Amino acid sequence: MTIFSQNDINKVCFDQSTAKKIAADLVKGDSAKAELEKTKKLVFQLNEKIVEKDSVILFYIKKDTNYINQVKSYAEIKEKQSILVTGLEKDKDKLITENNNLKTGLKWVGGGFVGTLISLLTFALVK
Repeated sequence: MTIFSQNDINKVCFDQSTAKKIAADLVKGDSAKAELEKTKKLVFQLNEKIVEKDSVILFYIKKDTNYINQVKSYAEIKEKQSILVTGLEKDKDKLITENNNLKTGLKWVGGGFVGTLISLLTFALVK
């Protein structure tokens, strides 16, 4: 039973069951709006967490890449050091050989010098 007042246009009358249904629908609508706002807020917070998680993941990916590059650099340094050490060992062996040859030569020269000196002294004394 719907009644409309011709005198007062601000009032609309409904029977009790219809009014209860309208009130229940209004409450449900308000609840749905509140739930929608809460859901929007939760979705926003979830998106913020996803962005933060992605930035943390990206940070660790960059950090991992940096570690890999450092390991490669250390391996290259180690290889260059090994090459230098090998070259220095060869140079050392070569210098030791040259030093031994020089010592042998000096022994011969020294012996020759002493022999020559003795010969000269003997020759000088004989005359």
